[in-house]
Amino acid sequence: MTTWRQLVGRFARLGWTGFGGPPAHVAQMRRQWVDSGDVEAQEFADAFGAVSILPGPASTQLALWLGWRAKRIPGMLVAGALFITPSVLLVTLLATKLRGHGTLAHLVEWSALGASAVVPAIALWSAINIVKGPWRAGVSDIPPTHYRILSAAGLVGGLASSYVNPVVSLLGIALVYLACRRIVPRGALVAGMATGSPLSAIWWMALKVGALSFGGGFVIVPMMRADVIHQHWITSSLFASAVALGQITPGPVVATVAAIGVLRGGIHVGLIAAAIAFAPSFLFIGTLSPHFSRLRASLAGRLVTGALGASAAGMIGATGVLLAVAQRQWWLGMVTAVACVAGKRIPFLALLAAGAVVGLIVH
Repeated sequence: MTTWRQLVGRFARLGWTGFGGPPAHVAQMRRQWVDSGDVEAQEFADAFGAVSILPGPASTQLALWLGWRAKRIPGMLVAGALFITPSVLLVTLLATKLRGHGTLAHLVEWSALGASAVVPAIALWSAINIVKGPWRAGVSDIPPTHYRILSAAGLVGGLASSYVNPVVSLLGIALVYLACRRIVPRGALVAGMATGSPLSAIWWMALKVGALSFGGGFVIVPMMRADVIHQHWITSSLFASAVALGQITPGPVVATVAAIGVLRGGIHVGLIAAAIAFAPSFLFIGTLSPHFSRLRASLAGRLVTGALGASAAGMIGATGVLLAVAQRQWWLGMVTAVACVAGKRIPFLALLAAGAVVGLIVH
């Protein structure tokens, strides 16, 4: 039986040393819980499969599930606080320096600018990594040909984000596919396509990030970009730097929303935005954990999340293209090009660190 001391120690380490994004987080949790014998390997795999078909950041939700399994709701709350808080605090602190003054602020600004040039490459490779399994092996309930079409539709929707909100595109693409598969009634297609999207303020953006981010943590980027850039909250360069901060800090990538909030309205806005973005994950895990087996057994549920994930992958790729095109300095373009080539073999964290170093050298 897992003790409170073990639970706190494991998630404290994860929160402060969990660099490398969701794959690294999942691997570290597996070592902590499966290798120790506290959770069986198959149970861990089933839980990860279940959280993967929920909206929101999968690694965060897996951490919440482990806390829930160990100590039910109190354990879930403690696990979430220990895993999420360090990332949010670090991102918030660094974001205040992007528009600050002095030597430290100057160094943070240029290192974040250099790291931001790697973000388009990370977006492109993240999209490829999401879809390459289903494309090559047909491992999902969606046939590979359908997966390609959905991803291509998501790419087009992402590139058209100046005209159509990505949330509308994401839900519309999935709804069309599900109607064709007769998972939802055809009448629901008409009703869904007629629905507009009033999401514009920072609070609504944060809620979208937490409640509609199918396809992994990086899908938050196209969702945020539609609000941040097209409503002129901050510049494209600052946005890319904020995304980079979410990548180079430990913990969940969704903490990026805190940086956007800080740049938009100050520290209090960033912290509230982060709280709103993570709230749906607590709600999902707290209510659905006892029903994970039925959730994974539902073909309709797997098709819904699979369709959303496939189109989201295309949107992630589109975001990489849009961020790359928005760059205005030659050296940023060079860093992006090199990162796109090297991203196949070099870990993302190492690429971000290299980009940060280039930024410091150039300044």
